[in-house]
Amino acid sequence: MSRAIFGCGIRELYSDEWGFSGRLAAGCLNQDVWHEEPIGTRPEAWMAISAISSDFRCCQVFLGQKLQSTTGSGTDIVQVFRQTVGNLFWCMESRQSEWLDSERSEPVQTFGPDHELTSEPTDLDPPRIFEMFRTGVMELDPILCTILDPETHAEIKSIVSLEESKFRFRSDLWVRTLYDFAASYHHAVINRDHLVQALAPLYRGVTFSYLVEHSDSSPAEMEVVSEALCVEFVRQKPYLREKWKAKVEVKS
Repeated sequence: MSRAIFGCGIRELYSDEWGFSGRLAAGCLNQDVWHEEPIGTRPEAWMAISAISSDFRCCQVFLGQKLQSTTGSGTDIVQVFRQTVGNLFWCMESRQSEWLDSERSEPVQTFGPDHELTSEPTDLDPPRIFEMFRTGVMELDPILCTILDPETHAEIKSIVSLEESKFRFRSDLWVRTLYDFAASYHHAVINRDHLVQALAPLYRGVTFSYLVEHSDSSPAEMEVVSEALCVEFVRQKPYLREKWKAKVEVKS
């Protein structure tokens, strides 16, 4: 999504290993944004987008497999969404003049291999993820109907009732869902923090669909799917523009 919006193919905006020049640091420090929660919690994506939007040279390098910690209480998906999705939506809002009517699309210089996918087993529980998706969507339906376009909302409600074996969350529907959320964030149709949290069950649905579809896929096949998703985000960018620029009556 960030590639389609800001026109630069950086694979990971939220990397824990990143470097920047003193000139970029000085330019970012001089901006009056550090009191904003999205910047205070995860400044990486905002700094990368600041570099993309200015005259800085960007590059990326593959550092090898990152080992996951086996300790701790697990990942708080809501907190992760606040720090990533909320951050990205805030960047879109604050920099809309730079991307809204832009058709920019540039590759980023990459050193070494541009990616590596592993085929290691996962401890994810697909049936539980699917049930959390269905329960979450049904519980949040009154909120989702205010965020999503009526057609998007109707399609999601139609797939909620499907059996696990027949369930698929298509990539074009997922892109449209994210663009609906971004536009609703812009128009502040509901509390923005609540809006970001409402995306969590839908993400679980996409996760379940991905796990089922690619249980036997090779890393190369999964990379093809990933690239196709990036292309879909670009293809539907006019839809986002239309939703973003539309006049919306916000109900109190």
